Amino acid sequence: MQKLFMIMMTASLLSGLNAEEIRISKTRIMTDYVRDDAREVVIDTKNNLMWQDDASVGTLEKDWASAKAYCQVLDFAGYSDWRLASIKELESIAEPENHPKAIVNGFKNVAPIFYWSSSVFQSDSKTAWYVDFRRGNSYYHDKTYTYRVRCVREGQ
Repeated sequence: MQKLFMIMMTASLLSGLNAEEIRISKTRIMTDYVRDDAREVVIDTKNNLMWQDDASVGTLEKDWASAKAYCQVLDFAGYSDWRLASIKELESIAEPENHPKAIVNGFKNVAPIFYWSSSVFQSDSKTAWYVDFRRGNSYYHDKTYTYRVRCVREGQ
């Protein structure tokens, strides 16, 4: 925690942020995402989302259509209304500064690799967006490729 604060203070000197902006940023990272160990989920209080965060999200690989189908039938943590996250939702949990596992604090299970989103690339319906959780960047690729899957649902 102390190390994170020092890094943020150094960054503030370089970027012109003041101490109050650093405190707000640090608070956002720590309070917007709350882990529920009992249910193996992370709750995004800002966007009112619940994220699957069990061991399977670090190992399960599927093509895009199978990833969507998997989330639609997932019965997990007492809920059955899971879905594959949109690219904007998936990007909201990406944290490039946490490289090589570029995900916000609170998540325990992540492979530093690619995760599918439900969003189709507008110029080519044969491709869909994914997030690289090694670096926190978004890309699109052919839907037949196999990438990791993390489901999301509305609410807490």
